[in-house]
Amino acid sequence: MRVSRLRFLRVAGVVLGAAVLVGWQFDILLLKTGLPGEAATTKANTAVCLLLSGVCLWQVQAERQAKRRRSQGDRLRSVHLLQPLFSVLYVLYSSAIVGIGLLTLLQYWLGWDLGIDQLLFQDQSDSTATSHPGRMGFNTALNFIFIGSSLFLIRSHDKQKVWLAQLLAAIAGLVAAQAMVGYAYDVRAFYQLSTLQHQWQFIRH
Repeated sequence: MRVSRLRFLRVAGVVLGAAVLVGWQFDILLLKTGLPGEAATTKANTAVCLLLSGVCLWQVQAERQAKRRRSQGDRLRSVHLLQPLFSVLYVLYSSAIVGIGLLTLLQYWLGWDLGIDQLLFQDQSDSTATSHPGRMGFNTALNFIFIGSSLFLIRSHDKQKVWLAQLLAAIAGLVAAQAMVGYAYDVRAFYQLSTLQHQWQFIRH
């Protein structure tokens, strides 16, 4: 059951992320929004994080399968030789997810524009779902910090780190569920800027 869930998540991340990026590259509105008639687009940085998350989950599952095969006496020499490269890429990808989320939050909190929102594509849409063109939502950025951190820790042999990774993944799930409820009942505070951002801006001013 766990393997099937992991397989679903990795495929969903790769397919959705890649589809959105294709939509931005060729200006296919349906791929950018996901729903016919929807005005709000999935931002390019969101798609990149989804894609990287899927690739990381792919690596996690591949490592688990290789471990089972080794325990059964099956030698995978080619995979073993490439493992250091895969490990480095995994760390880079999970760190990139955290970095994109963190930089996005800093832009919201400090009122900065670091140029990362439209680094890949120019957002010409008239969507009001975000306060800045090309920028993922506040809650989305926060979620990717949780997801990237969870992915970074999940490969550890330390049980406490694995437990923390699972906790972060659960928190990410709750944040995502809150956003879904917000969209379903049109409660913008649930899926747009959190009260934390407004509180920070109030303190700054």
